[in-house]
Amino acid sequence: MMGHSFFSHSTVVYGRSNIACIVYYEPDLSYDKECEANKECEAIRYTIQPRLGLFQLESVQQAKRALARSTKRGFPVILAGLLFWLAAGGSAFFLPEEVVVWIYVFGVGVVFPLGILLARLMNIDIFAKGNPLGALAGIVGGVQILFAPIIILLVYREPQWLPFALGVLNGAHFLPYLWVYNSKTYLFHSVATTGVAAVAGVVYMSSTFTVTPFAIAVVFVLTLIGLYAESRND
Repeated sequence: MMGHSFFSHSTVVYGRSNIACIVYYEPDLSYDKECEANKECEAIRYTIQPRLGLFQLESVQQAKRALARSTKRGFPVILAGLLFWLAAGGSAFFLPEEVVVWIYVFGVGVVFPLGILLARLMNIDIFAKGNPLGALAGIVGGVQILFAPIIILLVYREPQWLPFALGVLNGAHFLPYLWVYNSKTYLFHSVATTGVAAVAGVVYMSSTFTVTPFAIAVVFVLTLIGLYAESRND
């Protein structure tokens, strides 16, 4: 669905979920009437540099709102994280520490795939197909992979610090989502997870494999409540 002019100076890209249309229009014309009638479309405007063919995003805020709607602000991934911390904490009651540390190592690697599975079950487009900011959100989430050397080092040298380190790194990596999703909940999540991990990990070091994960799990529950409330306003 498009109107076209060879003298077009701008392009409007409309997108919501997997619905998209491209409209070309001249400077003195409004956007295509057909797209105006399509209530499922939301405008994201781009300016074209005619000779270079480069697109510059004019309204980042609109793209961010569309991203937040399609992904439900990353709700499935946070839910997967909650399940990880509950499983890690529960394992400490039944398994020796030497085994529990490896549940942390391999369990944290399962969080994102589990989040994808949960997103499919919840009919949520976690990858935000068609949104230019979707790749940015994915890159921010993928930063955790680079923490692997620190985690492996702690497993062999100071395993009792593992819940503390994972909690702090996990909390810190969520901070950019404050901007990506325009979400105050992620500010809370990042600060609270880091703070709780630090306090529980240091003060309750002797029982860190039980206290720290369940303390962090409480933060995840509050985060899910906050994200749900924010998503209802999208």
